[in-house]
Amino acid sequence: MSAFFPPGGSGGRGAVSLIPSILVGVTLCVGPVASALTNRYGCRAVTIAGAGVAAAGLAISAAAPSVVFLYLSIGLGTGELGTLNGLCPSSFTC
Repeated sequence: MSAFFPPGGSGGRGAVSLIPSILVGVTLCVGPVASALTNRYGCRAVTIAGAGVAAAGLAISAAAPSVVFLYLSIGLGTGELGTLNGLCPSSFTC
């Protein structure tokens, strides 16, 4: 953690460990939305769109200035938008 964020300004281990928790929680909670999008637009289109959004979220996270930014970019951006449209349709409905 100290290689990426200076001590004193970004929180401790608990703050950083919340990032994957948000990612997994959001991914699992928005599964019904992914199913509805897959039924409407098809598995291939939804999965490709989700992969693009997830890649963009991770790329934006590389330049994160704070842990709060990572909450939004990885936790919500990659979790909700990316894996919502990429992971759920390809794993469960295709």
